[in-house]
Order: sequence, then structure tokens, then C-alpha cells
Amino acid sequence: MEIPPGPLSPESLKSLPEIFRILVVCGATGSGKTRIVQQLVEYFQLEVSSEQIVFEDDMAVCSHPALGDDYLEKLQAVGLNSVPSWMKAEKALSTGQQQRIRSAIRASSESKGILYDDFCCFVDQQSSYSCAASIYRLVRDNEGLNYIIVATTRPDVIPYLGADIVIEAATGKIHNNPLEFAERKMVVKIEHEELKFNFGKGCSGWQGPLDSAPMRKAEDYGRPSTTVQFATVAKSFTTTVKETERTAEAAHAFDYTFKGTVTQTVHLIKAQCLPGGWRVGALCGPSGSGKSVNLRNLGQEAKIVWKADKPVGEQVAADLLDVVLLPLPARQRFFHELSAGEKMQADLAYRLARPENRLVLADEFTSVLDRTLAARLCASVASYVRENLLQLVVATIQTDVVKHLRADWCFRSDYAELLTFSGPCECPEPPELPEVDYFCPPVRTFTLARLRDSKHTHEVFKGTFEEHHYLKQGLPLMWGLLVRDEQQLPVGFHAIAWQTGCGAPREARVVLLPEFQGMGLGTRLSDRVAELCANCGYALRAKTKHPRLGGYRNSRPNLWRASATNGQICKGSLRSSLREMKARQKQVKGQQLLPFAPLKQSKVTTEDEVEHPRRCFSHVYVGGGVLLRTPQKRNEHAANLEQPSQEKVKKKKGRPRKAEDEQPKRPRGRPRKIPTEGEPRPGEPDRPTGGKRKRRAMEEEEK
Repeated sequence: MEIPPGPLSPESLKSLPEIFRILVVCGATGSGKTRIVQQLVEYFQLEVSSEQIVFEDDMAVCSHPALGDDYLEKLQAVGLNSVPSWMKAEKALSTGQQQRIRSAIRASSESKGILYDDFCCFVDQQSSYSCAASIYRLVRDNEGLNYIIVATTRPDVIPYLGADIVIEAATGKIHNNPLEFAERKMVVKIEHEELKFNFGKGCSGWQGPLDSAPMRKAEDYGRPSTTVQFATVAKSFTTTVKETERTAEAAHAFDYTFKGTVTQTVHLIKAQCLPGGWRVGALCGPSGSGKSVNLRNLGQEAKIVWKADKPVGEQVAADLLDVVLLPLPARQRFFHELSAGEKMQADLAYRLARPENRLVLADEFTSVLDRTLAARLCASVASYVRENLLQLVVATIQTDVVKHLRADWCFRSDYAELLTFSGPCECPEPPELPEVDYFCPPVRTFTLARLRDSKHTHEVFKGTFEEHHYLKQGLPLMWGLLVRDEQQLPVGFHAIAWQTGCGAPREARVVLLPEFQGMGLGTRLSDRVAELCANCGYALRAKTKHPRLGGYRNSRPNLWRASATNGQICKGSLRSSLREMKARQKQVKGQQLLPFAPLKQSKVTTEDEVEHPRRCFSHVYVGGGVLLRTPQKRNEHAANLEQPSQEKVKKKKGRPRKAEDEQPKRPRGRPRKIPTEGEPRPGEPDRPTGGKRKRRAMEEEEK
């Protein structure tokens, strides 16, 4: 192969294998990652697609033809785990979501090689781990998928990718993974103390450690904060797209009701609620939570136009380039030659030079920078804004910028909460880049604890997880478990209900937050709960329409046995069956109840009531020999769970019964002898039997 010029030496390029699956180029902003990636593309003669991606105004992003047949896997590989975001038009997505959908389309091209530049720069830390794990699973399941090049400023995501080769951009050092590709899989552990399930009078539900941690993490902003009441107003935004086979397939697969429109409610800040004399404000929250909408609602962002024939240093003043910490070599290059991080710094300098009404707006602020450079940039820009009496509003997924900017207010778009800060604030020291073992498989440990009762289960589900579960049917009487991560934040929810017909528990709800999807946590959670039920003598029934969860259970016959209805089209649901039963029983008073009585026609008023036929996966857990347990053992287990105390046992009045006083119980009723044909009944003369009047008439005739 011809050796192209670049940062890597010819000896380094020749040491690389001819075929690799995943290669990572890691380094800080401005360390030369982009030039190394271009050198690798030329050396391996990869055909990375550079065509402009065009979306129609009424096209759902999942319907783009370039995504291919496995579009669901590719959307989840870039961190788009929300089904409503798949159904939106491209112009209705947030800035971070637009960047991710374009990355998924570039990865779907049939050309040789896939390039992920500035990987996971527009998502939070946990979502980046899920994206990396999804890419590893995508490559593992496709044997012919090779030449995946990932460039990132975050070394902590490399273990989740399971890379073959890691190149440090600053030094050019090459690291090779000694493990086999299948051995690099992330390890997910679910720990819990003794949890037991029982169904019976007075002791139904889970028994064991009770979940007591708060549902929200207390953020440290460095200063005392005050929550402003009634500072937002809710506004709904609706986008309309064409219904296609892909939108129907995605909606049916995840039990999501879709009729061509998607409505999202965004909480907008009231400008009059902002503190007086403020200089710096921050909009923080996950991607797609309404940060960009709030940014446009506060003011108009400056339009940036770079001249292609002049270097960046000749178009912006040098003092402003010093404020944004743009390196001297980058100032001598044209704008299109800069890396993504350097482009962000240059755009910020352009906005500071031309503020609109002394207001500067910056979307995705410092998202593509490493956190050490981002902290230094925040301190420099905040000082410039305050010295020149400007106003700066930034939108970002990184909450650390609030402390480094010494912001006067912060709006959390995920909680619709406006915070104001007071008191002195010392600028913290920039963090150091963490040292990471690139090739050690990551281990994630989650804890499982029970919720208090059925009422508490409903409250937790509706407050945190309902918006991420697309099944809109009514909630049954169910008992829940809550999953938390290492920081004791809620990440998952599992609830079971009792199925009266078969006398066994059934899986009612399984929900994971979007940033934790793609790690294999959902399947492990379902298996662990089924195992807990099996240890208590119950065979858990599970019915789902999720294709990945159902496919996993089909591939594990040693754990899950397919029922007779597995894989069949489900035209109704338990809710519709109950509705039909109630409609039959609701008859006019005095009318005879007929099993074939026609149902009263009722009009459907909402789209949520419409039930589309979907393919369902139905299984029974058989792991651990659960079917060998008898009802007698189950009753013994229930007795051991809830032993009544001596104080609660009521003593019967009167003399206690002795053993000799006990008499054998007489069976109810007398044994009845059935006479044979022609034999008279006992106590009656030998004459024909009949009614009372007939016998009296016969006696009078004999006299």
C-alpha cells in the first residue's frame, strides 16, 4: 500500500493489520485526530461517503432510504432510542438529534468503511456508553462488517466499544487489544438482597429490602440555588409526516400509536422570571428536551458566514480568538480545514464579535470539546462577557459548564425547573483527563429493591417511566421493583401482576430509561425477576411485542419456553377482553343474560383506544426447574414468609377443647340409596309414584 503523508509514520501504518473491525483515534481537542483519520482512510483505501444528506419536509427520519433494512439497529447505535424521535421530520429534531441521525445515515452507506467522527459529542455520559455498546453489538452480529473508525475526545467510552486498535493522537502510540472479539463484551450485574414474592391473602407482593433513595440526584452547582415558581409555560409542537411501511413497522414493533403526527410538549421560560441584571445563563438537559426551542425563544441567533478564500484569523479579531482559546496554527487555516472542536471555537468568536442586541446565543456549547479545554473556555468567555456588559445564554448537555461559567441562572429542561444562584463562586480547577484501561471489559453493577406497595408502584411508574413506555393501556394491580445504578439514580422499572386464569404471576411492565437502553440490561432484568419468582415456586408468564426482547427469549429455550400463542398476531388485549365482558354483562334489568347477546356498538373517541394487530411473543420461565415445584411447596413457602405473631392470634372463648372430646366429623347429609328400576322407594307402598295430589287421589279411589 502507498504511504500517505500525515501524523503517523510509515512504520506505524505498516504495523497495522490489513483487516480490522473497530479502530479508535483518541485525543484532546486540537491533537490531530481528524488528520490521522484522513490518513487512515487513504491508507486503507476506504470509501467513506461524503455526499450531502437531504431530507424531505414531510419525511420521518426512520423512512430515509439510506438507512437500509436494519435501520432500528443503526438508530439505536447512535443513541436515538426514543420512538417518537424516529417519527419526526428532520427539521423538528434538536441539534444533537440531527447530528446523530446524520451519523447513522453515513454509517448505513454500502461503501467500504464507516467513520464516526467526534463520537458521542452531542450526548451525555451514560448515553455515550449505550451508543458504544450498541456499536459493539452491531459489529459482533455482522461478520462482514469491518473498518469501523471512531474518533473521540472521551477515552472512557473506548472499553464499551471493544476496539481492536487504539491510536493516541497526541503521541501516535498504537495499542492492540489482546482479547478475542467475543470476550470484550460488557458485564452487567444486578445485585439485590433477599427478595421474595408471594401471592396470598394479606401478604401479596414483594418482600425484602425497601427502596428509600431519592428519585433525583442533587446537583452541585457551587453556589446556593433558589427555585423560581411558575417560571415556565407549556407549549405543544406538532409535526406531521407521511406514513410509510417503516413508520408502521417501528410503531407496531414497540406498541406505539402513530397516525402521522407527533406532538411534543415543551416548557418555555418566561423572560420576566429571569433575575435582574443577569449576564450568563445556561439551558441544561438531555438531547431533545427543548433546549434549542428555549434558546430561540429568548432571542435570535446570529447568522454565521465564513469566507472560503480567507483564513479564520483574517475574519475575526485576534483578541476574540484569544478569548475562545483557538490555537495559533488553526488561525492560519481555512474554516473548512478545521476540526469540529476548532470550528466550534471559531463560531463562538464570530458570535462574540457580532452580538444581536448585546445578546450572544450558543447552542451545543462545548459539546465537541474535551472537558479540560471546556472548563478553561468557560472561565475565559464568562470573564469577557461580564467585562463588556454582554449577555450570554448557552444550551448544553453538560452540567459542569454551569459551575465553570459561574452562571446567574440555569434552566433544567428535563425537569422544567428554573434555578437562580446567589453568593460568591470560585471558579473550580479544570479536570484532568481520566486514565482508562482501553481493553478491560467494562463492568456495570446495578441494584434492585422493591417498592412499598401497589399504590407506590403506580406513582413511580407514572412519575418517571410512563413517558418511556408506549403501551397506553390501564395499569393493573401490580407490584414493582426499581433498578438503580452506581450513583443510586433510577434507571429501570419492573412490575408483575397476578394472572388469575392460570394462577401465576405475569410480567406487567418492563421499562428502561433511553440512556440505558442498548446495554443488555432489559433482558438481564427480566431473567433475574423470573428467577426470583422461580425460587419462590412461581412460573413467571411474559408477553411482549418488543422484537428484541421476544427474539432473545426465543433463543433461550433453556430459560424461556414458548407458549402455544407465541409468534401469533394479537388482535386484542386484556383490556379489550374486559371491555367486551363488561359490555355483555351490562344488560337491561330483567333481561335474560345470553352468552350470544350482541355487543352494544360504542364509538371510539381517542386514537389511544385504537388497537392494531401486532405480533406477540409469549413465554413461560422454566429456568431452575420451576415447573417441578408443587403447590404444597408454594404454600409452605408462603407460610414461612408471613408467620403470625402470638400477640395477633385471637383466643377463642370458653373451655379449651381436649383431645378426647374431639369427635369425628359427620359428613353432611344422609347417604341416599338410588332405587333400581321397578323397586319401590323406601317407606312407600308398592304403587306408582307421583306427586302429592296424585297419590291422594289414588288413595281415595282405593277406599
